Amino acid sequence: MDGIQLQWALDPTGVDTAARMRAYLDRLLRSIAVSGAGLPSDAHTGLTCSHAGTDSDARTD
Repeated sequence: MDGIQLQWALDPTGVDTAARMRAYLDRLLRSIAVSGAGLPSDAHTGLTCSHAGTDSDARTD
């Protein structure tokens, strides 16, 4: 994760840290799960914005 954060710091618009972290966690779960299943495809929909603001300024990517 430190390497991804460094890449993001150097190029914030070119690095999607959330997508890279999700891909890493999916690979990790597939390697340790007995069933070999990864993250559910809709797991990203449960994320919420933690700052106090309106829905209009929440990122959806």
